Amino acid sequence: MMMMSILAVLVVSSDSMDTIITCGSVVKLESLSTKDDDVHDHYYLRSSGISWGSGAGQQIVTVRKDDNQEAGDARSTNDAYWLVEGPSSSSCVSGDNIKCGSILRLKHVSTNKYLHSHRDISNLSGQQEVTGYDGGDDGDDWIIDCITTTGAVVDYDDYWLYNTAVSLRHRTTGKYLRSSSKYQYHEGNCPGCPIIGDREVACGSSKDNEWKVAGGMIITQQTPGEGDNNDDEGKSMKEEEL
Repeated sequence: MMMMSILAVLVVSSDSMDTIITCGSVVKLESLSTKDDDVHDHYYLRSSGISWGSGAGQQIVTVRKDDNQEAGDARSTNDAYWLVEGPSSSSCVSGDNIKCGSILRLKHVSTNKYLHSHRDISNLSGQQEVTGYDGGDDGDDWIIDCITTTGAVVDYDDYWLYNTAVSLRHRTTGKYLRSSSKYQYHEGNCPGCPIIGDREVACGSSKDNEWKVAGGMIITQQTPGEGDNNDDEGKSMKEEEL
């Protein structure tokens, strides 16, 4: 007898250690390499509708401290969410598990721009620029390198897990998505900028620039009988707090 797959939405929290990231999920990415001495600081990958007036002139991507810790910061928390899609050359099936070593794209939810890199130079660190871009080329492609607690790259038979360290390697240049507390925007290097207090995101050669999924909604596949709200078509959508 054929078993029909149905989709469920899991709202992930800090305790969801064994949740596998899937195609079609919406994720919030935290930088593990840009923390201050205060362990309670959390910096997330963000973008907005603001573009650079120099360089490639594309949409700005930064990391910024959690909005909940910044009293009076009116910028939306929605600017930290990214949709997991297949690579530029193909698509992936919603709910399919993402294996370590997979090639994928991250689409910014509120602006529909893809996380992108190219060989232009970044403003602060002079490394490879990272932007939001809707050009749909292979500069949007990233490889998920899963990292063990010893810093080794995980075997490709394993899966990208929630709250677990990964490196994001740019497919066409081999550089790694990175951020550092050394490169923060302030009035001295970006006078009047709307991103004061944010930190630069760029690509560099070091493999120790790590990220983790620290929130979002994970699309999962189920078989009939596992969902709570099956309809006449055998499909359901539910939210479960993990």
